[in-house]
Amino acid sequence: MTQATIADHIKPKAEGGTDDRENYQGICHPCHVAKTAEESARAARRNSQR
Repeated sequence: MTQATIADHIKPKAEGGTDDRENYQGICHPCHVAKTAEESARAARRNSQR
């Protein structure tokens, strides 16, 4: 277990998430990097399908 250091959007704003407090979670930096990479890959796939 690692200490949370980043406030992260649970549902990304680009996917309809909001800045409401309920849409935030605390995560560590390595997890944030991995989650952001996954979200970027999803966005790239969405954009390539247009």
